[in-house]
Amino acid sequence: MPSLIRKSLNNALQKFGYELTKTHNDSFGIKWLNDVKRLSNSYGKKINIAFDVGANIGVTTKEILQYFDSSKVFAFECHPNTFNKLVNNLAGTRAYPFEIALSNTSGNDTFYDYGDEGYINSLTPNAPYAVRFKKKAAELSVMKKTIDEFCFENKISKIDLLKIDTEGHDINVLRGGHKMLSSNSIAFVYFEFNDFYQDINTDGGSLNTMTEYLSGFGFKFVATYTDYIVTEQRMFVVANALLFNPNA
Repeated sequence: MPSLIRKSLNNALQKFGYELTKTHNDSFGIKWLNDVKRLSNSYGKKINIAFDVGANIGVTTKEILQYFDSSKVFAFECHPNTFNKLVNNLAGTRAYPFEIALSNTSGNDTFYDYGDEGYINSLTPNAPYAVRFKKKAAELSVMKKTIDEFCFENKISKIDLLKIDTEGHDINVLRGGHKMLSSNSIAFVYFEFNDFYQDINTDGGSLNTMTEYLSGFGFKFVATYTDYIVTEQRMFVVANALLFNPNA
């Protein structure tokens, strides 16, 4: 596209809050699934099996299916109302929804519903988002399993892409996959965080805790992706990070 036409189009789009960008951008850290695709192609690794942990109503699951047309996604969502929406949204796709939570132990546990129609919930009683915005939780009982247990039961030998969004419980999800991680059976991990270190009044949300744990299994840092920043009163960040194990 000629530079003059591109500049004029970009000026017009900016009036409405948009910006013209290239679909294939050489920079990492813009669109996480683009980065997964580029690295998987570079290393000759196909994305066949993906786990969407904390799948909610399936938005990310559908994105993964669109990016990787031969992939299957196992989508985990244990909030009953949200799970019903997930099932409806994923009908007829290559995704398999499961009404269980993934954690570092198995069995029944207390699940905290922070409202917003089931969109914000966690196995963590003091999740960073809930503490920051003073959310009160309703309590539910849910079933949980570990990644290792689920993979053994379902004869899954490799997770090519593991996405985790569990409102502060992410490190426990990883700990439940210790065997899979130790055997280089997980390639990409994409997770949510709120700061470098964990806030003293909350549980979870620490970038350093997650990256230090994963680095012990050979993972390399790829990029971070900021969703939004709240600047009123105490600053609060919601972001995600992508890590990759080249040996997986």
